[in-house]
Amino acid sequence: MIKAKKHLGQHFLADKNIAIKIVDSLQNLRGLPVLEVGPGTGVLTTELVKKDFDLNLVEIDTDMVCLLKEKFGKELNLINADFLKIDLKKIFSSEFCIIGNFPYNISSQIFFKTLDNVELIPELVCMIQKEVAERIASKHGNKTYGILSVLLQLFYKIEYLFVVNENVFIPPPKVKSSVIRLTRYCTEIEVVDKKQLFLVVKTAFNQRRKTLRNSLKPLLNEKVDTTNKVFNLRPEQLSPEDFVSLTKMIFKDKKMFVSDFDGTIANNSSVVSENTINLLKKLEEISVLRVIATGRSLFSFTTVVKQDFPIDYLVFSSGIGIYDWKTKKIIQSSCIGSEQTKKVYDYLVENNYDFMVQLPVPDNHYFHHFSSDCPSSDFLTRVKFYETKGLEPISECPETASQFVVICSEENGQMEKISKKFPDLKVVKATSPLDNKSIWIEILPYQISKASGIEFIRQLENIEHENIVTVGNDYYDLDMLNYSLKENSYLVENSPDEIKDNFNIIASNENEGVAKLLQRIYSVN
Repeated sequence: MIKAKKHLGQHFLADKNIAIKIVDSLQNLRGLPVLEVGPGTGVLTTELVKKDFDLNLVEIDTDMVCLLKEKFGKELNLINADFLKIDLKKIFSSEFCIIGNFPYNISSQIFFKTLDNVELIPELVCMIQKEVAERIASKHGNKTYGILSVLLQLFYKIEYLFVVNENVFIPPPKVKSSVIRLTRYCTEIEVVDKKQLFLVVKTAFNQRRKTLRNSLKPLLNEKVDTTNKVFNLRPEQLSPEDFVSLTKMIFKDKKMFVSDFDGTIANNSSVVSENTINLLKKLEEISVLRVIATGRSLFSFTTVVKQDFPIDYLVFSSGIGIYDWKTKKIIQSSCIGSEQTKKVYDYLVENNYDFMVQLPVPDNHYFHHFSSDCPSSDFLTRVKFYETKGLEPISECPETASQFVVICSEENGQMEKISKKFPDLKVVKATSPLDNKSIWIEILPYQISKASGIEFIRQLENIEHENIVTVGNDYYDLDMLNYSLKENSYLVENSPDEIKDNFNIIASNENEGVAKLLQRIYSVN
């Protein structure tokens, strides 16, 4: 006989009629896939398999996994893992519903994970501790109203369905349970940063007996009008919608920090120091948006940082693509059309340049290359670098391209020459990050640059232009440095001397200039 494990908060439902009632509470009107969290002995599962659902199960207990396989067969889509640790976006590429008898000891964590994936989960039915269910369904003005009440009610319609007595469980818990249904609203909440909203709600309720003027003191600055009467209230007096308005009031001056990667935030070995990484994490705590704007492709960038590198967005390939680092999705990309691709290719071949022409995003780490009669060593090094990564060059010029990269031992007016030949394309130059002396001339789609990528994110996140700080180290950072206000534009000391006069200079990349800047302008340590 299977014994319940106390450390997993197991209490197995033993009443078939209750199981049927719970499963019937899941409306799933669109026939979406269903994920059962913590199926245990399979009482709910027995009723779920009778429905025409694409059913998935996640169970942490290996003993239960063996029991479920024996009971339902190996065809069952069963994941043996901790629900709180799995990446739901890797399992489900589109919407799905959740159902389950949640362990009492982790029910709140399950709801927070649901909020983190709200765009994927339109409906959730669960049985939880009665007290927690009442708290979630509680309206403002009640003592039971709290963090989960506010956050869940903003995104979901909460329905308190029915109470379940202790005696239908093995072993019986010491408290009653309740079943609730969460149905996501069709319209999104008023535009507000979700991280900022969560921060305000959690900070307010962490000292729920105090007025908001005192409990929110860590989030307030001199620009927030604390004479507003809302700050005289306690958190339980505010509706969920009031918290949205409060968040907008506090974070109306939302900020964005943008840094180039190689030679700027990273040292000469393309490594970002632990100190800098910790400071980037601190920026999230004070709701400063973190962006890396790099000439590297998405593929190349992911070879030098970990997946949990603490940023929000990546502007890659000098603005050709924009990647949401949290959702792991490309949200914007551009390319050079077929006619222009052929014209540029023919011109570069005719003039005997060393160059690469790269495929459109997301495959722009694949390339075709052409070498001159006497190819530069830097060009050969770049080709070899990609080959060592298992990326063999393609044999012919692609029909459309994300960009061309021309590599010159010396610039000698080549950028101006190419710019005049193709005025309807964007041409920028950079010092090679490989030998630190050759010049790379990048030919990009029209009006594409790091600055255009930053502007896309600025509009997406509703950030005032004056609240953007940029840091770079080279010629191809000039667009973004000139994009931000002069007082917010910085160059590291190791930048070329000829571009230093127009910008604020900070310590070099080898001396953690970016880390020192973060400490100074955002007061983080």
